[in-house]
Amino acid sequence: TRRSSDLPVASQNIIDSFLGLIAGMFIGALVSRIIWPVLPQRLLRDNLLGLFAGIRALLREDPHQEKIRAQLAIRSVEAQQLIQRIQMHGYSEKEKAGLSALLRQLQATVPRVGHLVSYRKSLPPAAEPLLKPRLERLETEFHQILDTFSECFRQGHCQREFPTLHGA
Repeated sequence: TRRSSDLPVASQNIIDSFLGLIAGMFIGALVSRIIWPVLPQRLLRDNLLGLFAGIRALLREDPHQEKIRAQLAIRSVEAQQLIQRIQMHGYSEKEKAGLSALLRQLQATVPRVGHLVSYRKSLPPAAEPLLKPRLERLETEFHQILDTFSECFRQGHCQREFPTLHGA
């Protein structure tokens, strides 16, 4: 007695399966390349928005600070790679250098935000009335800067005045 699993498979079924698989992969690649392309500039925008959100989360003292820091490090490396991959008409080396400089500043901002939060937590009681309002103003203005950058990258239009930390 033979079971159905012991019977040989017809070669036409194997060929049909193979051709169906290849056709599906071709159609999927065509759709992803032409209809819904994953452009490096879109990925860069998403990474930068993630960086701004992560820095905001550090300021808010969200739980899982180490996880947020690890995600920020990964996103910044990915963003740097994406800056180098963008190839479009009108995208100059000066703009690449500007984006790289922005990214380096964001990378340097992460430990500074950590210091700001730790200073806020460990203020001596005598200095608290003097320094706490200043630190709060600094954080408020920093949130405004992050919000403005986020809005700029979401809309794709950055011809505006950006807030500064000089007031704080």
